[in-house]
Parts: sequence; C-alpha cells; structure tokens
Amino acid sequence: MKTLLTICILILSLYTINAKAQSVSKKKEIATLPDSLPQFPGGLDSSGSFLKRNLRWPEPYIDVQGRVIVKFIVAKNGRIIKPEVIRPLYTTFDAEALRVVRLMPAWVPARLNGKAIDKEYSLPISFTLAED
Repeated sequence: MKTLLTICILILSLYTINAKAQSVSKKKEIATLPDSLPQFPGGLDSSGSFLKRNLRWPEPYIDVQGRVIVKFIVAKNGRIIKPEVIRPLYTTFDAEALRVVRLMPAWVPARLNGKAIDKEYSLPISFTLAED
C-alpha cells in the first residue's frame, strides 16, 4: 500500500512539474528553432553598409581594436528590443555599439509556421582601424 501511494505521489509530482514547464514555455514566446531567422532589411550587405555609415570611433581616441557582441530580440513587428552587450570591449565602444543597434530600422522578423515571431539575435560589431 505504501509503495502504491508513493508511486501515485511520484506520478502526480511529475505531471505537475511537466504542466508548470509547459506553462512557462508558453509564456516565453521566443522561439529557438524558427523556419527563418530575423534579417536586416536588404540582407548582410545592407547591414554592413548601415554599420559603416553610422558607426563612429568613440571619443576620446583610444588605441583599442576588437569586437563587441550585442544581443537583442527582433520582435514580431521587426523592432529591436532589449539590446544588451554580451561581450564587451571597452566602455565607450560598448556604448557606441548599443547606440548603433538602437538606430537600426525594423528588421524582417523570424517566422515559425508562417507567422512572425520574436527571436533573439546576437550581432558582432567590429572596431578596427584601417591600415594607412
């Protein structure tokens, strides 16, 4: 009788844990495996042009080169939300990378089953000096 009761409690606990996990995953609407990923309007070439036009070397001048990685969510409507630096370089470079990401136009959102969805995206932004 004790074994049967223990098994019933264990099954009920597993069911409750699974139901909670499903509830949490339904609340989090950021897909991990969409049919298509978010894309800057016009593709990679356009995003490169955008960065070249808008990215500025931070003042005061510091002889630092490298890459900042900014993570953000491309919302269903294409807008960029919650940008954050996940790989910093130097404070002023991190701030410049965030500034430029916030300037970006609406992206083409990710799609899942034909519907636009929110999707996390990480964008590397390089700060390099051209050789003279």
